[in-house]
Amino acid sequence: MSENFNDNLRKARQELNLSQKVVANMIGVAESTYSLYESGNRTPNIAKVKRLAVVLDVSSDRLLGISKE
Repeated sequence: MSENFNDNLRKARQELNLSQKVVANMIGVAESTYSLYESGNRTPNIAKVKRLAVVLDVSSDRLLGISKE
């Protein structure tokens, strides 16, 4: 997972003015688990990354920090 995943996740959430609790509920995890995703202390599985991309209306590539050069 990209070193920037947690930062990209936080930015995408904040752009939509959503709280961590709201996003956590939308993807089916505890708020504490989601908080760990944003702090970089826990890594979501691929299914959660896909769900996060849908909920936050961004590509999984953006969340993962993958760019086409």
